[in-house]
Amino acid sequence: MRLLILTLILTVTFNAFGQRTIEGEVRLKDDNSDLPGVSIIEKGTDNRVNSNVDGKFRITCNSTNPSLEFSAIGLKTIILTADKDYMTVYLETDEEQLKEKIRFGIYPEYTSIGFNSGLNFTPIGVNLRNALPVIFGVKVLTTTDITYRTDLNKNKFINVRLQKDRLIDFSYNARHINLTLGYNKRNISKNNDNWNTEEFTIIPELEFDGFLFLLGYGRQSINNIETLKSNEGIVFGLGKYFNWNATLIGTAKKWNGYWQTEFQFIKGFDKNDFEFGIRFETLDTYREMDLMVLYRIHY
Repeated sequence: MRLLILTLILTVTFNAFGQRTIEGEVRLKDDNSDLPGVSIIEKGTDNRVNSNVDGKFRITCNSTNPSLEFSAIGLKTIILTADKDYMTVYLETDEEQLKEKIRFGIYPEYTSIGFNSGLNFTPIGVNLRNALPVIFGVKVLTTTDITYRTDLNKNKFINVRLQKDRLIDFSYNARHINLTLGYNKRNISKNNDNWNTEEFTIIPELEFDGFLFLLGYGRQSINNIETLKSNEGIVFGLGKYFNWNATLIGTAKKWNGYWQTEFQFIKGFDKNDFEFGIRFETLDTYREMDLMVLYRIHY
């Protein structure tokens, strides 16, 4: 009897002062489809998670009777009291927001601002990234990545990339395909030798259980003499997403007569709102290394 009373006291004490984990799924009320990327926030705290590609979520709350806010672009925001350990939440379309989205054409979800500090030829630069989840109501390529670097001398590098935005949630294993379209132009001076190159790539990316597989196609011109069609090659690579919020990616490009390789390591902090990375690239006899710092502003 005493043991039973002690157990009841401990249970009540834990429920009063302990945390509580809520799991569930978010669905669209119109057609009962899964809703990935929905923001779930415990009201009154900074505690926040996103639903995964299957619309599922898991959040450890600071309160035993939390109020959860569910929100996403184009959907009506709702606030619910978590009276169950497993919740099925239905969100409705926000018609007014959709009208504005279609009228405006592009609705950003978040903006990222980063800085590159490199060695050798690109000691300083700026990286801007903006996510575009919907263009004219159609889900298409959703991330633009524009990078410009220079050493304030003859060496300049500009890279423009469009790709499907990847919202990485390490509580699940993603399985989907992205498409990356890339363009970059370089002006490199080394040992009184000037290189001018242009490059265009089309790269499908397969994400499967934490691994990233790249296999695509590219065209390149050198010194503005040949057209892009004259120097074609394949692009392939392998990446890995780790549970400790880090990514390691290696990419190789086989052009006519030479290789171009690149390795990236990116470590995220605080729910991916801050990232630190190292990038190393070789282009024939050219070597380049950048230190990258990226901060994301959500709105």
